[in-house]
Amino acid sequence: MKKILFFLFIVFQLSSNLYAATNMHKCMLLPIIDNTGLLDSFKVFEIVEKKLQESNWCYYKSNSKVIDILSQYRKNLEQHLDNIVVLKSIIEKVDAGSVIKTKLSIAPQGIELEVKVLGETGEDVYFIEKTIIPEKDPMIIAQTIINWLNVYEKTIPYQGEIVGILGEQFIIDIGKASHVRAGSKLVVKRGLGKKRHPLLKEIVEWEMESIGEGKIVNISEFQANGQMTNYESKKSKIRIGDWVNVDLEDTKNKDVYPEVEGYEFGKLGIFGIYFTGGEGTDTSYLNSSSRKMAGIEFGFLLTVQPWITRNIFAEAEFARRFSTYKRISGTITNKKNSLSAGHIKAKAGYRYLPLGFFYGPQIDGYAGYGIYEYNMDLNVAEGYGQHKFSGVLLGIRGNVPVFKDIRLFAQAEFLPFPTYAEDVSVFGNSAQSISSFHVGIGVNYVYSPTMSFESGYFLLTNKAKFEGPSRDINFQDNTLRVGLLVNF
Repeated sequence: MKKILFFLFIVFQLSSNLYAATNMHKCMLLPIIDNTGLLDSFKVFEIVEKKLQESNWCYYKSNSKVIDILSQYRKNLEQHLDNIVVLKSIIEKVDAGSVIKTKLSIAPQGIELEVKVLGETGEDVYFIEKTIIPEKDPMIIAQTIINWLNVYEKTIPYQGEIVGILGEQFIIDIGKASHVRAGSKLVVKRGLGKKRHPLLKEIVEWEMESIGEGKIVNISEFQANGQMTNYESKKSKIRIGDWVNVDLEDTKNKDVYPEVEGYEFGKLGIFGIYFTGGEGTDTSYLNSSSRKMAGIEFGFLLTVQPWITRNIFAEAEFARRFSTYKRISGTITNKKNSLSAGHIKAKAGYRYLPLGFFYGPQIDGYAGYGIYEYNMDLNVAEGYGQHKFSGVLLGIRGNVPVFKDIRLFAQAEFLPFPTYAEDVSVFGNSAQSISSFHVGIGVNYVYSPTMSFESGYFLLTNKAKFEGPSRDINFQDNTLRVGLLVNF
């Protein structure tokens, strides 16, 4: 058990590190390094900071705590901001993807202004500009910085990032302030790497992979809800952290659609059809005699799972199995007995998605109602007839990615307070103890964004024990499932 938990922990850690790059639109302005003493550099800082807070491209990350810390080292500010360890610590503290570093120095013709935009590592240079400004006017210097940052904004390879996924729909971290409208077309791409200048370490090009196209479905103040309409290939899938660019020209002359609050999705879900096969047994004790019959079972299972929200789901299952049982032991008049068995389940639950729908572990906790039926050729004296186990159902199901497109899953369900019933009295309807368990493990292969294949092994046990006189019945099914799941 410890080895399994350790393995799941490692998988979770690896999954959590995928696509963890901080959004470049999260910008932070570092304290200005002023080596001139000729102007009010804090005035420059205030003007630039205000413009960033008002801009459409920058989700400004306040650095008031950082300024308080660095104010104690103002005499050596440049030295500290050049220290990569200090810089990384600052960036991690505010979770910024674009860190703006400004330096003012004395030059023969005036003031030398240098602006660098650093990435989340503190070493990658996304943008660098340097010039001489003759005037010692904070307003002119601040406006020059703002003009450069507007140029930098155009080099960011995306407008927003995907922060939540539910099937073919997803959440983007951009809203109305970015002039995005519902119905606008969008393109989803994935960053694969950076190309650096060999001498300056400046990022000169981004390596990208095209994932597909989609559209904006809804828009709110700070986020948008998109839906995929076309993929580049069957193997393409959207992920948390993928880049999104919206066709802003496409937003012109569009009506403003109603806002949505939080995460709101359309009617989505999964439909599944499985073929089942395995062995079933019926072991009973009645009239001072024990009997056992068994047979190979074949059948099918249908399941539908609508997603009410990204975390809340409902589910319904219908399954039937058929077999001809043969005598294994005991005295039985007819050595063969036809079986028609199956179950009906209705469930609702909560899905925990720490890393989004496609990546990272998923854990479902749910409750509902379940009915298991076993219909055999009637023989009251030997304990064969129609048997039914039913009651409130509780369950847990989880899966983790282990390779690309492959997930392992496990689930366990039980009826905490089951009841037992018969259409024709064979054992009687007053069982003293009843138990019902259904557990399984398996593997899921994602063939395309809308289709996956799944197979697994499941064990189902339903028991009932009676007293006065002693009698009991025990059904056990070992079943293999192979099925197709389709997103709708």
